[in-house]
Amino acid sequence: MKIALLGKKGGTGKSSLCILLHEALRQTGQTVAVRDYDAQGTATKSLARFGGTRARDGHAYDQLLIDT
Repeated sequence: MKIALLGKKGGTGKSSLCILLHEALRQTGQTVAVRDYDAQGTATKSLARFGGTRARDGHAYDQLLIDT
């Protein structure tokens, strides 16, 4: 399943929600990855801090979160 967090306005919590969803889904035993299209790279930086998974081409995941 793909879950996209979309919005034009910055500062609305899209990246924060993305990271929280990543952790919640991971704790249920699912494979989860994030594709970060945000120019600031907030989700990518957060994932690097706690060992989250960034989406890689050619890999299959139960859940793919897309942050914009």
